[in-house]
Amino acid sequence: MISAPASLYRWIPYPTMPAEALSELAAYPRVLQKLLWIRGITTRREAEIFLTQNGSLYDPLDQVKGMKNMPKAVKMIWEAVDRGQKIAVYGDYDVDGITASTILVQLLQKIGAPDPVSYIPDRFEEGYGLNKEALKTLFDAGTDLVITVDCGIRSTEEALYAQQLGLKLIISDHHEPGEEIPAADVVICAKQPGDPYPEKNLAGVGVAYKIAEAVLEARPQVGFEARDWVDIAAIGTVADIVPMSEENRAIVKDGLRKLRNQPRSAIQALAEVGGFRTAEISNQTIGFGIAPRLNAPGRLDKASLSFDLMMSEKLSEARRLAEEVNQKNTERKDLTALIQKKAADSIPKDKVPAVVCCRDKEFNMGIVGLGAARLSDTFYRPTIIGAEGETETRASCRSIEEFSMIEALDEINAAYPGLLKKYGGHWKAAGLTVDNDKWDEFVSRINELAEKKLDWKQLTPAKKYDMELTTAYADLALVELLEQLEPLGEGNPEPLFVFRNLKVQWVKRIGKDQTHLKVTFADENGRVIDAVGFGLADWCDWLKSHDRIDVLCKLEKNTYQNETKLQLQVIDFRIPEGDVRR
Repeated sequence: MISAPASLYRWIPYPTMPAEALSELAAYPRVLQKLLWIRGITTRREAEIFLTQNGSLYDPLDQVKGMKNMPKAVKMIWEAVDRGQKIAVYGDYDVDGITASTILVQLLQKIGAPDPVSYIPDRFEEGYGLNKEALKTLFDAGTDLVITVDCGIRSTEEALYAQQLGLKLIISDHHEPGEEIPAADVVICAKQPGDPYPEKNLAGVGVAYKIAEAVLEARPQVGFEARDWVDIAAIGTVADIVPMSEENRAIVKDGLRKLRNQPRSAIQALAEVGGFRTAEISNQTIGFGIAPRLNAPGRLDKASLSFDLMMSEKLSEARRLAEEVNQKNTERKDLTALIQKKAADSIPKDKVPAVVCCRDKEFNMGIVGLGAARLSDTFYRPTIIGAEGETETRASCRSIEEFSMIEALDEINAAYPGLLKKYGGHWKAAGLTVDNDKWDEFVSRINELAEKKLDWKQLTPAKKYDMELTTAYADLALVELLEQLEPLGEGNPEPLFVFRNLKVQWVKRIGKDQTHLKVTFADENGRVIDAVGFGLADWCDWLKSHDRIDVLCKLEKNTYQNETKLQLQVIDFRIPEGDVRR
């Protein structure tokens, strides 16, 4: 008997739906009721909003629930425009910052600001967020007003420095504030104390989009409106992996429609180099096709290349810039693969450590986070990958559900003062700097800590599945019902289902490198269902030796030769309970 590969995941069902939710959502099909409830939708009114509304849900200038300080920000912006003052938009080097910068710079151009500029700091020389040198540079260049996007909410020293220079500063951000709100002229952040705005989880680009709405609501213009930038807002929102619920989801839903029907030059050019069709753009297209390309220049060199692409109006210019962006993305993939291989080769084959740690002089600081994320997924361990410099190592950390990276770093910093030069982050992602001669000690300390905290029996990733289904429910009509949940994303994941005791009729390896799997299943009534498993080719011989199998999967449409059929996209296999070969 061929031994079975270990299941890739622990399968965890959601609890039974309570009677009151069943009653509230009784107007919807039973499967949709459960899917809505799992996503936090418990009333018919919430379901109507979730399923039907798109675009902005809330007025940023509303007197009761508008964004704190937004009227003052709007007044400052219009005063600067009316006086012909120079305005700079200070962004971040990721997709959220790039798209937010694009919206505000284009808005300022449209409303008549004289030559508004974008300033995006260098990841390697300046790092994240506001810095005094950049503010001084902008001030010396004649800038009167700086508007931050996607950064600044913790820049207390920099805000005071802007005051000393006589530089007006509007901070717009979506991150968590610190104990002290910066003393800028205006701070726009829905998470600051006393802000009544209902949507607390906007991305940085979402905040920029609300500023555009407020500016144009205060003084409407002929020929354009804030919604002209909803497609850009959608790109940054998906890329920043904020919760795909409430206003975020509504903005993305509207933005996807515009991306498909009225793609701007930058999107057309990215579609050409990325090999996707604009008419079929989805949040997955953004997450795996658009966002990685726009992120790549900022990881390797200058994010201004991606900003220039997003700003381009002529298709010829957009195509030239998209080619450059695509080349950077190819370089990024090669460097990520290098990190993955070197780090994986350094791990003892007989025992994966509690925390996977690796550093190298060849590693690029802009890429180590991607490498850490890939390796954390591969080994399901907290992972720390460092770029070794002349005197210090700068590292990115990615963790798993069972281990808080920031809590671990806090404990190490408290127990061993001076071991870490600098660190910060949250549960699943963090960054740190350590002197080269202290790296080995740090690796030892964090592994000691992780070994105490982790339950080794549970170090297998879990997948929560929405429900078990019989094959009688699995058809194209159900897939179309599931499409009502789109756009999907953080907090609104693609539904997962379990089918029990399916008969394996036929299986083969597929794909250019034969790493994927094609399977045909049959149910107890002889109904045939096709399935595909990406990256699951190692299961091929094992499946051939088993008559019956349980399947964890997604449901999707597969169109071939003008015929559309239901297809299962398999996530994991398992022998049915009670099978003696288990």
